[in-house]
Amino acid sequence: MSQDNFKIFFLFIFISIFAITNGQRSRGSISSSPQSPSSSSSNRQFSRGQPESSSNINSPPPLTSNPDPDDDDHSGSQGNSGGGADFTCPKSDGLFADPNNCRKFNLCGNWRAWSQTCPPSLYFDSKLKYCTFKTEQLTCGPIDEAEVRAEERELSQDALPSCQLDDCHLPNCFCTNDGTLIPANIPPSQTPQMVLISFSGALNDLVYDHYRRVLGYGNRFNSQQSRRNPNGCGIRATFFINHEYSNYAQIQWFAAQGHEMAVHSIT
Repeated sequence: MSQDNFKIFFLFIFISIFAITNGQRSRGSISSSPQSPSSSSSNRQFSRGQPESSSNINSPPPLTSNPDPDDDDHSGSQGNSGGGADFTCPKSDGLFADPNNCRKFNLCGNWRAWSQTCPPSLYFDSKLKYCTFKTEQLTCGPIDEAEVRAEERELSQDALPSCQLDDCHLPNCFCTNDGTLIPANIPPSQTPQMVLISFSGALNDLVYDHYRRVLGYGNRFNSQQSRRNPNGCGIRATFFINHEYSNYAQIQWFAAQGHEMAVHSIT
């Protein structure tokens, strides 16, 4: 390669390096420069379409419920209301009927009243002190609490007078202080007595042998009873059984001996 060609080649490389360096500097300055007016205006237009603050957003209207057709006073909705100021509590604590609405009652606590409303189609019973269906026996409105307490004392067994043996004579009266005295002092051997025997729960191997011994059966294969009634018949029991964990072969055996089989109700 001649000297002239070498100079031209070297000059070409130098110019290329210089051009590349200047191009990188120019791109860096453009990226660090502030935004142009057109770009800022576009940003402002974009931000103008969004809500500037939460105060500009309209809140949804409050929910309203339709009045209960069974409620005589539509001004009060279901649930609690803090305003029972117009009601005077007869006692410091308790439930008391509203004088103007059978579906409402007042909950009194420390002489302060809170108005309550029964669920739909229910009415507050002043005697029962809870919301129930509207029937002929429904006691609506305020009542005299003193009369209710007197009626409760009249029906209460605890309020009965003490046993006075000198004033209580058969056949119109009989009483005993401890519950063990037989009327007219009849000897126990001559007194008809009845004992009710019932078993509750599953019938299986855990209780099978125990029940047999209580009822007077001998070994597992013996159906003769050693415990009998005065008439000579074997005693009978009622089994209130349930399906879970029961052995139906053992249930069938007791049923074959004449015992009564019953089941628990769902309630």
